[in-house]
Amino acid sequence: MNNKKNVLTFQERHTNLTILLFSLADEMMADTTSRYVVEQAYKLNGIVEEVYLQDLFQRLLDNLPDTP
Repeated sequence: MNNKKNVLTFQERHTNLTILLFSLADEMMADTTSRYVVEQAYKLNGIVEEVYLQDLFQRLLDNLPDTP
């Protein structure tokens, strides 16, 4: 009987934790998604800036006068 009570206590605790996790899942997913979007935008901006800087460098080289 005591073993059955321990099992039921564990199941009740597990059920309560699962319910709490389900209620937080939407908030966690929204937060994780927004962080991912910001991180990807930051990475993309880094790539775009590098391409822009390479283009700017090439234009500067093209406009330098020829040196003997």
